[in-house]
Amino acid sequence: MAPERIYHMNESIKLILIVRNPVIRTISDFTQVHYTKQAKNKTQIPFASVAFSKSGLLLENYKPVRNSLYSKHLLRWLKYFPLDQILIVDGDHFISEPLAELRRVERFLHLEHEIHSSQMYFNRTKGFFCFRHADGKPPKCLGETKGRSHVEIGEAAENNLRRQFAPYNEKFFSLIGHRFDW
Repeated sequence: MAPERIYHMNESIKLILIVRNPVIRTISDFTQVHYTKQAKNKTQIPFASVAFSKSGLLLENYKPVRNSLYSKHLLRWLKYFPLDQILIVDGDHFISEPLAELRRVERFLHLEHEIHSSQMYFNRTKGFFCFRHADGKPPKCLGETKGRSHVEIGEAAENNLRRQFAPYNEKFFSLIGHRFDW
């Protein structure tokens, strides 16, 4: 198990966890799967067929769903590391205000402020901020598969996700002592 191996490697290591709305994250992960299958001419399967059982229950073993069950993942890490060694970064805020979140990371890691607002620019095509190196190297931006429109899963499926993620989100909020707007 990764948390245990990392603990034995360095028990004082600082960890950074970036989370975003788990419904959006699940749809985003499903979108990646969708376009990967499309590129390989594989059969497309509707979201509800892979994310929910026939009775409508959340299929926790479906990877896009499993990745968004933050409380389950965090509990594994908290067996080895105290919460003060884990920085929880708001991924939704990171998208809209990356410099503010990067400042939190710098403070958490006790680093000097090395990233400046002049190095951040908004890429309208991607819908994300990108990074300019201070030394004139080419700018860095998310890869080709990032920033594309999400696959439409339907309002009923999205509402079902939101409802079934709610207890996991509440557990996560309880573990970290902080609430997000999910």
